[in-house]
Amino acid sequence: MAKHLVAAAEFLEEDPERALAHANAARKHGARLAVVRETIGYAAYAAGNYEQALGELRAARRLNGSNEYLPVLADCERGLGRPERALELASSKEGKTLDKAGQIELRIVEAGARRDLGEPEAALRALTIPDLESKSTAEWVARLRYTYADTLESLGRTEEAAAWFARAAVADEDDLTDAADRHAALTTTTPAPESVDDVADPASAASSADDTIADDRTDVADDGAAEGSPAASTSAGAEAESIDKADAVDDGDGADDASTDEQDRAVPPIALFSHPDPDPLRPDAESS
Repeated sequence: MAKHLVAAAEFLEEDPERALAHANAARKHGARLAVVRETIGYAAYAAGNYEQALGELRAARRLNGSNEYLPVLADCERGLGRPERALELASSKEGKTLDKAGQIELRIVEAGARRDLGEPEAALRALTIPDLESKSTAEWVARLRYTYADTLESLGRTEEAAAWFARAAVADEDDLTDAADRHAALTTTTPAPESVDDVADPASAASSADDTIADDRTDVADDGAAEGSPAASTSAGAEAESIDKADAVDDGDGADDASTDEQDRAVPPIALFSHPDPDPLRPDAESS
């Protein structure tokens, strides 16, 4: 069992299907162990099997009582075409007990669910929080900025999006996202404004963003984008009913009896774990 778990962790990023096969093999010897169910859940999630991931992570949560799976559980609901359930989990009181990284991941999933529902403005509000300006070197900073930039682009605010993709690239020291490429694409393909009146400060966001990427990462972390500075934090919404009520629908090990047809997501969140795909949290998703 231990060898299968080690192998699952080893192949999780490069070959999720192989990782899942090892995790399932470990289940034969330790179905009542939370670590086994957790490993299966994350492997299934990485492989795009959201129904299995949902059931396994729920089982792991019942065994160890941890709330750390909430972001992935919520994203699995999105993958199964149930953004409303994802929003319930994102706004649950259990979500407020997570550490900073977990809460940011829930914000990212919430924004994706809003976009699934055709509410990009609401998605942007969910992401417009003071943490966008964080000087932390944690990976969630790059993920938050990336998703914020992607949402701006979906709203047609390309100059602001370019600036925030640049800031995401600065924070993404391990190149877990394609923020630099997204920034470059916007600054080379966005047509110039017809007049100065078309934008408040034409082209300044894009040019300052280019300088930001070229500068030393530690020096540019404090640079502000020409446009798109975040407003005060927006509430994630009223608290939903306890997640345990939703979990009660599960039979213990399996997932819900809902349709397993996947719905294309408007924006894949950034990975909870490292993955080589530019949109790593959802290996089968198309780039926005």
